[in-house]
Amino acid sequence: MPRFTVAPRFVVGCFTALVFATCSVTTARAEIFVMNWSELGITKTTGTSAAATQYWQTTYSNGIGFNHTNNNVYYWGADSSNLYAVDASATASSLLWNYSTVASASGNDAFAIGVDLTGRIYASAANNAAIVRSNADGSSPSVWFNATSTYSGMGGTLVPLLNGDIVTIAWQNGSGLADLIRIPAHSGLSSSYSVIAANLPGDSNWVAVDPNGNYYVSRQWSDIVMKVLPNGTTSNFITGLNRPTGLAFDKGLNQLLVNNFSGGDVLRYDLSGNQVGTYGSGYNGPYFIAAEATFVPEPSTCAMALAGLSYAGYSMWRRRTRPESGNSTSGEAARGQIRLSKTQ
Repeated sequence: MPRFTVAPRFVVGCFTALVFATCSVTTARAEIFVMNWSELGITKTTGTSAAATQYWQTTYSNGIGFNHTNNNVYYWGADSSNLYAVDASATASSLLWNYSTVASASGNDAFAIGVDLTGRIYASAANNAAIVRSNADGSSPSVWFNATSTYSGMGGTLVPLLNGDIVTIAWQNGSGLADLIRIPAHSGLSSSYSVIAANLPGDSNWVAVDPNGNYYVSRQWSDIVMKVLPNGTTSNFITGLNRPTGLAFDKGLNQLLVNNFSGGDVLRYDLSGNQVGTYGSGYNGPYFIAAEATFVPEPSTCAMALAGLSYAGYSMWRRRTRPESGNSTSGEAARGQIRLSKTQ
């Protein structure tokens, strides 16, 4: 009976090709929520070419935040003092707490909302330099940070970092300038912070952070988005905008999303500052933005798993066919190595 043999390299190659063909990589997309400065209220968009659809009706509200642990959307009500949560099905809205009551200060200009990886909510006001933190369900709200002796209020973004730190804009008392600050993770009440970049123009407002640790700050009245390096060096990153407001970073696309308020759109930029398109359409005065990246699937994870399978198959063949001790050469050993790397 004829004997059928297959070259080992061919077997390994087919195995790798077959596995990678079976697990196709889909383009990542982000689900974004935009608070429009109009009767539209909150709109939702999924995908770069999708139209924005009505998510929740509000009237001239502030702030927006998305919680990945329960899929709630948070916003400041029209009175800019009451914090509300819209449930995951967008069928009910509930009052969580009142900023003025918790912070014992005026909350008529409650502004920013942030949500960390554990689902805790952070909220601040443009006219008060305190941040209130609560659990995801709104329980146990308390003042978490207070720097009212130095700053008059906070900007439009509270960005939680992976280690629990918060990045935000803080407006200086009486100087018309702002600082980009980082507040270290802590429990209880603290007034500790570090300044990333000092004496920024007073129209500095919203903030986003990319995976490399660079910061982006929108200057609403100067039509500019600035880039701030981790060492505090600043430069103009995007110019010629039409009143840029809310910022978000889409980890799936590795792009910066910019609310172009007067232009009525959400623009997409790569990390070199090149506009690469828009994100959805149909906004009316996009003001605040919350983005939740959804990876389907995440390419780096898929590649690592499949490369591991291929390597395992190759290693099994090597163990079955390796020559007796002393017969292999260093070059042959080198050809059997496979280097794996994980992309962020």
